[in-house]
Amino acid sequence: MSIGVGLGLASYPFSSPRAFWRWVELIEDGGVDSLWQSDRLVSPQPALEPMALMGALAGGTERLKFG
Repeated sequence: MSIGVGLGLASYPFSSPRAFWRWVELIEDGGVDSLWQSDRLVSPQPALEPMALMGALAGGTERLKFG
């Protein structure tokens, strides 16, 4: 039996794109299995567009699952 660890990303609390990608590297290297995001429908907080982010994650990670 295996247990996965996933994180959710509902807003964009990063100071720059570089800070976001550093965080992605840290969670992937740290053993997090997946990153889940939500679309910003009613929140006034900044958020990344989900389809564009999934494309970027597909090209910028090696084993991280996302959705």
